[in-house]
Amino acid sequence: RLFSTVIVKTQNPAIMRTVLDKSGLPHLLSLLSSPHLVMLNQAVLPLCLLFTLDPLPSNLYTQVTPEVVTKILGILEIKKPADGYRMVHENVLKLLTVMIGCKNDQT
Repeated sequence: RLFSTVIVKTQNPAIMRTVLDKSGLPHLLSLLSSPHLVMLNQAVLPLCLLFTLDPLPSNLYTQVTPEVVTKILGILEIKKPADGYRMVHENVLKLLTVMIGCKNDQT
């Protein structure tokens, strides 16, 4: 969760690259296994920012596997609690949009 907070609060490309270089991505991706919406959102938001890096770091596109994308898509199936899932759904849709439009020859 610390890596998530650092990325989201700073939105600094150099810091984002440092987190990736220091093996922070697996920790962020592990948040996708949580049943809690807050934790899921803490995974999705920094991923949105990481996918805006240009060029896209190689470890990002190698570690965000089809299984990870399936977990991200699975968040859209969550419908409860009613007061929280909409915001997370919106952030997942933003992430998917950023992933589709990312600037990298490898994706």
